[in-house]
Amino acid sequence: MPLHRYRDVADVPPPAARAVADAATFRRIVAWSTFARRSAGPLFEPGLTRFASIEAAGTAREAALIARMRRLR
Repeated sequence: MPLHRYRDVADVPPPAARAVADAATFRRIVAWSTFARRSAGPLFEPGLTRFASIEAAGTAREAALIARMRRLR
């Protein structure tokens, strides 16, 4: 696939038109949404969490990140 460079955003051609009411488009949107929700998920639980120090916040963030990576396995 060739790479095209444009000097200005106005020079970029518009994207190919797709039928919004097409059932396949809706299925694609649902599939991507489901994939994103399953793979990413929230890093922290909703709500407010207070930490005693910046170090404690960093430790909690690392633990949450490791837990998220383990969930993705």
